[in-house]
Amino acid sequence: MLALQDDCLPVSYPPSFYTVLLTSPTSICLLSYSSSSPSTLVGCVSAHLSYPPPCTLSSRTAEPPKPSIYLLSLVVAPAARGHGLAAYLVRSACRTL
Repeated sequence: MLALQDDCLPVSYPPSFYTVLLTSPTSICLLSYSSSSPSTLVGCVSAHLSYPPPCTLSSRTAEPPKPSIYLLSLVVAPAARGHGLAAYLVRSACRTL
């Protein structure tokens, strides 16, 4: 995953970034492998679920604030682009979170 992100993104993430993804209950990382070569990683999305602070105003009719999903990174190998993989990864991250 690190190699794919380093190849596709202009910035390298430190190892602590991946540690947070793997240990935080509000962060995920989903991987996609090639169907023709199952050991070849072709896509990855990292996302975080963020909850807004509790509202200080009390109201019986106010709905609780909804969480937000932040995409931390999204990469697709050049050879796998143009087939909807990025959209699929984003939808999957949203459903999972």
